[in-house]
Amino acid sequence: MQALPKILKLKLVLLSFIFPISFLLAGLIIGNNSQLFGITIKSNFMLSFVGSIGFVIGLLLNFVCYYRKLFTTAIYQTPIPLSLFLAFHWVANFFVGNYFAIFIGLIGLGIGLWLNKELVLPYQFYKVPKRILAILYLFYSIVAMGFFMGVPVFNILLGIFAGNYLAMRIMSYSKSEEIRRNINQGSFYSALVILIISIIAGLIALNDVDAYVQLIHQLTNIQLNVDHFLSLLVVFGLTGTIAQYFITKFTAQTMFDFFMHRKIVS
Repeated sequence: MQALPKILKLKLVLLSFIFPISFLLAGLIIGNNSQLFGITIKSNFMLSFVGSIGFVIGLLLNFVCYYRKLFTTAIYQTPIPLSLFLAFHWVANFFVGNYFAIFIGLIGLGIGLWLNKELVLPYQFYKVPKRILAILYLFYSIVAMGFFMGVPVFNILLGIFAGNYLAMRIMSYSKSEEIRRNINQGSFYSALVILIISIIAGLIALNDVDAYVQLIHQLTNIQLNVDHFLSLLVVFGLTGTIAQYFITKFTAQTMFDFFMHRKIVS
C-alpha cells in the first residue's frame, strides 16, 4: 500500500486538530460559566467534564468528515427533519406543556423524515444544483449563529464542512481547471456568507451593546468599553471572512488529495 506523502500527512494532522481544540475551548467556556447555561454545579470536575465532552464531539466531527456516507447522512439528510422538529416544538411550546411540545416536535420530525424520502433521497448529494447547496449552507450558518447566542464565532468551522463537501464533489471532475474553479467558488461563497452573518450579528449587537459587553466579560473576564466592542466587531468581520476563505480552500484541497490517494490505492 502506497504511503501518504509527508506534506499531506502534515495537512491532515493540522485539520484533525481544529474541531477537537475548538470544541474543547467551547466546553471549557461553558463549564467555567455553567450558571449561564443552566448548570448549577460548578467545580473543577464539571469544568473538566464539559471540556472533555467538547473534545469528544470534535473527534466525532472529524470522524464524520472522513467517511462519505456518514458525512452525507449528517449534512444532507438532517436539515428538513431538524427544522420541522424545532419549528413544531417551538410553536407548540406556546400552547401546551413542555413534554407534549416535545411530542409535537417528534411529529414534525416524522414529517421531515417522510419529506426526506420523497424530496431529498432521490437526488445524489454530490450532484445537487449549486443554488440548493447555497441555501443549505446558509441554513447551517444561521443555525450555528443562533446556537451560540447570536455570536458567529464558530461559524468559521463550517468552512471545514464546506471544504470537505467540495473535495468529495470534485472527485468526479477530470479537468484541473474545473477543480480549481470549483474550490475557489466554494471558498468565496463560504467567506461571503460569514461576512453577511457577521454584519447581521453586528447590527443585532448594536441594539444592545451593553448586554454583549457584559456577556463577553462573563465568558472571558475581559472588560471592554463600547469603542473597543465596536472595533472588535469590525476586526472579527474582516478577519473571519478572510480566515473562512482560506480554511475552506485549504480543507477542500487537502481532503481532495486525501480522497484521491485513498481511491488510487484501494
